[in-house]
Amino acid sequence: MNWLAIIFFSLTALLPMPLASAVAADDDVLLFSFFRGNGEAGTYLAWSEDGVKFAALNDDKPIFPPAPWPGQNLTRDTSIIFHDGKFHAVWTSSWKGRVFAYAESPDLVRWSEPVKVQPFPDSLPAEDQPQNVWAPEIHWDPAQKNYAILFSTTTDRESRNGDGSNNNGKDGNDHRIYITRTADGKTFSPAKLFFDQGFSVIDAQMAPDGGRWMMAIKHEQEIPLGGKNLRLTFAPLDLSKPWSPVSAPVFGPGSPIRPKEMVEGACLVKWKGLWHLYTDAFASHHYSMATSPDLKTWSDRTDELVMPPNNPRHGTIFRAPGSAVGFLKPVDAVIDSATLDRWSAPYRGWHYWPDHVVPARPVIGSVTNLLGTDVPTVYQVPGSDKYFMSFVGFDGRGYQSFVAESDDLVHWGNHRLAMGFGPANEFDHGGCVIGAFLYESYDIKAPRLLKKRDGRFWTLYGAYPRQGGYELRPGYEGVAVSDDGLTWRRAKNQPILSVHDAGCGAWEKSCIYQPWLVEHQGRFFNFYNAANGGTEQMGVAFSTDLLNWTRHPGNPVVRNRAGGYDERFSSDGKVFRDGDHWTMFYFGVGRGGAHIMAAFSRDLVNWTAHPEPLYKAGGNPSGLDKQYAHKIALVFNPKNETFYMFYNAVPGKKDATGGRGIGLITSKPLTP
Repeated sequence: MNWLAIIFFSLTALLPMPLASAVAADDDVLLFSFFRGNGEAGTYLAWSEDGVKFAALNDDKPIFPPAPWPGQNLTRDTSIIFHDGKFHAVWTSSWKGRVFAYAESPDLVRWSEPVKVQPFPDSLPAEDQPQNVWAPEIHWDPAQKNYAILFSTTTDRESRNGDGSNNNGKDGNDHRIYITRTADGKTFSPAKLFFDQGFSVIDAQMAPDGGRWMMAIKHEQEIPLGGKNLRLTFAPLDLSKPWSPVSAPVFGPGSPIRPKEMVEGACLVKWKGLWHLYTDAFASHHYSMATSPDLKTWSDRTDELVMPPNNPRHGTIFRAPGSAVGFLKPVDAVIDSATLDRWSAPYRGWHYWPDHVVPARPVIGSVTNLLGTDVPTVYQVPGSDKYFMSFVGFDGRGYQSFVAESDDLVHWGNHRLAMGFGPANEFDHGGCVIGAFLYESYDIKAPRLLKKRDGRFWTLYGAYPRQGGYELRPGYEGVAVSDDGLTWRRAKNQPILSVHDAGCGAWEKSCIYQPWLVEHQGRFFNFYNAANGGTEQMGVAFSTDLLNWTRHPGNPVVRNRAGGYDERFSSDGKVFRDGDHWTMFYFGVGRGGAHIMAAFSRDLVNWTAHPEPLYKAGGNPSGLDKQYAHKIALVFNPKNETFYMFYNAVPGKKDATGGRGIGLITSKPLTP
């Protein structure tokens, strides 16, 4: 594995994220970046949900290799943070030299080409040039709005000044902590002295605590001189005052915690109400840990700590959304059958509305030649008590999107055009299928209330470039906006996903179909189905601006199952937050029909589908959905505590679309 084998991406500006708080978000996990041996193999990654048991990701293989730089080709001491929707990493590239490395990633799988960072300008005198650049640690500085990278360095001037801090002349190294800053990961400020309290010090790591920074450091002098331990120091969050005098040892020699272990590589993080202090007990060949409620009283938790095998070395434990991680989770990635049964139970036992609520051939103004209706999505517009439904109509040329309105979710009228055919010779000339709206909330019982962003409502939409038939391939996806939530126009004149994209996978090479949009923790998720030949599966792509999207490297995330109800198609997923997990309603094609299915996830990336449909085609006694029951829209009516599931109900008539229209099933019976 080498850097050229990795899929590189351009470094684009992304939306800012808030400073990590002491309270973990519902999707947050702890991740541990580390190396083994001398760092010659690359950086490894582990995952924990409790801060005690860490399990290796990526089959315990490196997530990226060393940079191919002569003499600077190690990956030691890797520090990673998650900010502005992506991961930022720095690491030690050699024991000696004047540089360290920087790279970034949207998902910890695909990494940018590493940047060789030389923080000390060539113009400095030789005695002020670094002998080494060790253990860079990256932080987001909320006061200066940039990334602060701390590292330890020995200069000739410091090591020869006779102050005794280099173990009274017995050690050539005499480290101090320096800082460099970057706003874009491309240009870095000249190094400045950051921390010097008269002794050799390495491995500085900061953690925010309200209005202040805490910093854990390793006292690097020998044990008789008070070193080889961890200490704490504090400063205001804006760093307007000097660091406080270091504390007494809190870990290692001279402390109550592991006094016989020499330690380094401190990492301090607050997790579930407790401060966790992790450290590399390098001479004892294991990791150690202590916890504290107040940074004063510490409890040794080393005997409980479970780390990946084969002596993981100095890295960083950091918090990030689990959904941002592109690797499969080591635990809970697959949901057990009992949990699947429990989570799917509320969405079984449906009651039938006997007729289409939007007919197959409605007359909509001057549009009198529709042959079928399809793809419903129900929503509300701020300031209106009405319900609106977007749907598509097929007229022999392709799809156009329409909107209807209702007071009771059953009787729909006032149909009108929402978004028509795109211009000739463009990606959406053959049809536009809106419905992947940006909502205020994705909770399964929340109102489907449209949300404005930059003063406009947003939807992703499926698109076809050619007219003259039904879903003529290839399909694309676009993004549209609206001022009123009723009529829509393009927000971008190019597709957001295309079969011609460089990142398009083999599973999606034939056609890209319908999207579904979810906003979660500052990121947008686009769940979409796509085809390779006669099979369809579902993948996910990520964005921070709704205009530019990156595919998940583990796609497809919902796959077809041989012999199952979704052996041919797993398509048109609709995703909602459902208590402590996510529920996806989708349709499967297999075993002689199209059926409404469900899949479940804890992190929006790893999905497990229930093998049994929630609703099988042919369930309506009237024969309304004898052939197909698929493409759902779900809304909860608080007035009668009832779920309404709209779907494309196809009776199988002998016409161009099989008589497809919009059907309705409900969790409680309604009176026609």
